[in-house]
Amino acid sequence: MGPAAWPQLVLVEGGLPRSGKSTTAQWISHELGRRGRPARWVYEGEVPHPVFGTAAAPRGSWKEFLGHHLAAWARFAAQVASAGLPTVVDGAFLQASVVMALRRGLDADAILAYTERIADILRPVDPALVYLAQPDVDAAFRWIAGERGAAWTLLHVERLATSQWARARGVSGFDGLLAYWREHAAICDAALRRARLRTLTVDRSAGDWPERRRAIADFLGLAPETGAPPADVDLAPLAGSYLSPRGREARLSIQDGVLVAERLLWLGHRLLPRAPLVCDAEGWPFRLTFEADDRGAIVRFRLDGPDLPHAHVAGVWERVA
Repeated sequence: MGPAAWPQLVLVEGGLPRSGKSTTAQWISHELGRRGRPARWVYEGEVPHPVFGTAAAPRGSWKEFLGHHLAAWARFAAQVASAGLPTVVDGAFLQASVVMALRRGLDADAILAYTERIADILRPVDPALVYLAQPDVDAAFRWIAGERGAAWTLLHVERLATSQWARARGVSGFDGLLAYWREHAAICDAALRRARLRTLTVDRSAGDWPERRRAIADFLGLAPETGAPPADVDLAPLAGSYLSPRGREARLSIQDGVLVAERLLWLGHRLLPRAPLVCDAEGWPFRLTFEADDRGAIVRFRLDGPDLPHAHVAGVWERVA
């Protein structure tokens, strides 16, 4: 299958946070680029977001609120159609749309009608939808909470407690959070069926990531590449401690042959080599470009990427150790 068959728009979705949406979207956009078709990756949290960050939503009725967002989706679809390059979007079609509506108290039928209307708007560009399903919601979310830690979990418990959804159901605490994500995932599953878009459902509870990525590549028409593999990158000189322009320290270290960043964007995440002195932050829309002095020693890196809510990390990070 040649480049003409590749989709203009790829939607990457899942019924839960940390299902692998952003990491998968990043991987798809990179694989498209490696095959000669550079793609735009729209990260779910970037600001301004091409759908959710175009203008302030009206504070009137639900009809006005959803109409505002549907108009933004229509503008976005027109941009995709005229761009000439693939666009990969994670978490906007289902995840963000359901969170926005469900937590504010909109009922499931209205939410499903809304997501179905979004699908109708996107249909002319024939999007391909990759859905990362997690059948056992409680087990999956307990694992997520364990991975993200107590502070992340408590923050989400507190945010849910103030929602109309929680007040209407009289729930709270971690059990309330589990109940929310069960309902959220069920609505996403139903919206997926009603969207009638060409879809690949990937069961997160089965197989491993290499197997899942092979299935996604086949679905998107990304034939296996031929030729020599990319050259290995020496990661050891990049390890060390670095200070941000605001004085925050991050540590880069080698763990099991992988360069891992602690306290750069999250508790810890992998850095993916793209060139000898260039790495991408896995699952984040940020690129690190390292600089060396006259002796070849790494002295800093430049972190490039969009603004994120509550995270302003772009700039030059100076090496301190």
